[in-house]
Amino acid sequence: MKDKKAKGFTFIELIMIIMIVGIAIIPLIQMFTTSLKGSADTEATSIALELAQGKMEETKQLGFAATSSTSGTFASPFTAYSYQVTVSYVDQNFAASGSATNYKKVEVKVTHTSGTSTTLTTVVSNHS
Repeated sequence: MKDKKAKGFTFIELIMIIMIVGIAIIPLIQMFTTSLKGSADTEATSIALELAQGKMEETKQLGFAATSSTSGTFASPFTAYSYQVTVSYVDQNFAASGSATNYKKVEVKVTHTSGTSTTLTTVVSNHS
């Protein structure tokens, strides 16, 4: 005779537990991969911001007359990043000007190969 109080799981119960755990783990894996992608984007944005700040400082140190538009890529280990410096004349209200003034708007855009980009803008003047 079989003992009705036998302890343990039946095969059907084990299959059900495996199915429930399998279904429940799918959203957890999706959350994990999403957070990893977000982490990589955050790192690329942080590096792009640092590179943009450095390029902005380089551009400002050139002096008013030498400040001009340029573009290129960064040296190793930042070869995955490119930059574009756009310089345009603006008036005293910082509105676009079609002619030379004593103010230049400097825009530095740094872009990662993934498409992540950061843009910084400032105005430099020709006043001593």
